[in-house]
Amino acid sequence: MNLAARMGTLEFFQLLDEQEVAHQEVHEAVRRVRDGGMKEVIIVRGGPGSGKSAIALELRRTLALEGWDVVHASGPRRSR
Repeated sequence: MNLAARMGTLEFFQLLDEQEVAHQEVHEAVRRVRDGGMKEVIIVRGGPGSGKSAIALELRRTLALEGWDVVHASGPRRSR
C-alpha cells in the first residue's frame, strides 16, 4: 500500500526506539499548546527511509484518537 493510500486511514505504525521518542516529544508539545502553552516548531530530520512519514502518520492517528482535527501534508511540490 502506498503512502497516499495510508494517509486516508488511521493505520497503526510500530515505531522503532528513536522514532517513538520523536513521536512522544511532538505529542507532548501538542498537549502543552492545548493546555495554554506557547506554540512550538519541531523539526524531525532524517534521510530517506528513516521513518519520518511513519512518525507523522502515527501522530495523526494518536492525536485523532484524542479528538484533534489532524491533517497530514508531506514534502514540497515540484513545479514543472
